[in-house]
Amino acid sequence: MTSLEQGGLIAAGSKPTNRWPRQPLLAIIMRSLGACRFLAFMLIAQFTLMQFGLNGWQCPVYFATDYACPGCGLSRSMVSLSAGSFERALDLHLFGPIAALGLAVLVLAGFLPSRPRQSFTRAIANIEIKTGLSHILLALFLLYWLVRLLTGRGEINALL
Repeated sequence: MTSLEQGGLIAAGSKPTNRWPRQPLLAIIMRSLGACRFLAFMLIAQFTLMQFGLNGWQCPVYFATDYACPGCGLSRSMVSLSAGSFERALDLHLFGPIAALGLAVLVLAGFLPSRPRQSFTRAIANIEIKTGLSHILLALFLLYWLVRLLTGRGEINALL
């Protein structure tokens, strides 16, 4: 029995059909109710602070290096998205809408009753395992950050 089977993320005996191992990333967080709720709370708090024009948590990578981290601009992007400014949201951070969807998944998983949460977590794990979506998005996220750095969009002032 694999660790994914033991953790209840995939059905016993099922195997990914791909050539390389794909571990679910989001489903592993969703499996831990405490981690899920903590992350959901922190992300909602950041989003709420930004929504009301208050500075949320400042990026420690930026303050140490004067360059944006991979996630710099995500909060502002989600605030723009919630205000209906899709173009501005994408301009601030291309992954803003995807981060908003991830936040919605974490919030939902953090507050669902046990059985539905387990079913939801297994469904997300199956999607992640079969498609490799979380790994593809992570690779694209890091590539996007590299492009931003190389084109001068990695400076925080360019994001404002």
